[in-house]
Amino acid sequence: MALMTSTGFELSREHEEFRASVREFAAAEIAPHAAQWDRDHHFPVDVVRKMGAMGLFGLTAPEEFGGAGEDGDFTSLCVAIEEIGRVDQSMGITLQAGVGLGINPLLTYGTEEQKKQWLPDLVAGERLAGFGLTEPGAGSDAGATRTKAVLDGGEWVLDGSKQFITNSGSEITSLVTVTARTGTREDGRPEISTIMVPAGTPGFTAEKAYDKLGWHASDTHPLSFESCRVPAENLLGQQGRGYAHFLATLDDGRVLSHDANYEGLYFMNLALRKPAAPGAKKIFKDAAGEFIRRENRKRGVGSKARDIWEDKANRRFNSFIVSGKGLIATGHPDQKPGESFLASINIEDGS
Repeated sequence: MALMTSTGFELSREHEEFRASVREFAAAEIAPHAAQWDRDHHFPVDVVRKMGAMGLFGLTAPEEFGGAGEDGDFTSLCVAIEEIGRVDQSMGITLQAGVGLGINPLLTYGTEEQKKQWLPDLVAGERLAGFGLTEPGAGSDAGATRTKAVLDGGEWVLDGSKQFITNSGSEITSLVTVTARTGTREDGRPEISTIMVPAGTPGFTAEKAYDKLGWHASDTHPLSFESCRVPAENLLGQQGRGYAHFLATLDDGRVLSHDANYEGLYFMNLALRKPAAPGAKKIFKDAAGEFIRRENRKRGVGSKARDIWEDKANRRFNSFIVSGKGLIATGHPDQKPGESFLASINIEDGS
């Protein structure tokens, strides 16, 4: 397990050995090809499956579904994402989303039947799953969700669209879990639920992949649903609890393991830049903290919620720097101090 010491956060010997094996794999199987994949907008299915064969998609899954069980943990996942991300961010986000947004919702909210049907192939890295939250006019704001699902004769009928959904249209995508309006609450707010839609379901279309600014080897698509019917038992978790489900999913799927991918980007940049000056970590942390507080004041966040959010941000920052070498902002050179870090702890748009 990871250890907290008087000097900060340190990985255990087992984690360091695991890091070395993933680094060796990334150097041999990903680094030599990453630039070409990026130029060609190529999603390397064979390499994703090799990552699965290494057990990287099963680091947080129980043994009964082919996972690492007690031999794995969330820290191991973050280490793996960091090492993959330091040579190719596209493959880093593929692993992060495959586990955090694809596997974890099923592990957390799935029935035993759902887990047995979908998890073995996902944990093995033979298949991928996406999480469809973001829409053209909605993201983390559940009230703005427009995709609807109506229960009709034992089936959910979905109509709507999603955008910027990772791992949603590859040749090995098996399903996408989507958030949809399934009714209206007594107070007039929309009832949001999460529903699993298998790839190839009539009425479900993964549109042409985006021509993104970066991460060209990551599989990212807009999705459309037109009279798309799935069995009623494809409801994931409790009806009407979709808002709580996706907030919990994002907490693990984005906030924590995104940090690991950005840490990999830091090391990538470190290879191209001079080491940070002494005290740079404290300077950046202070600037990031002030930026967070200023943004919360602008957003009108209440004092109690603000304290919780700021504490969460600080804990993310402290666990983010496992190397103890400091942090550099990896965003646009004109970004204000803290903006890059804020992106790694805030609930972003896209899934």
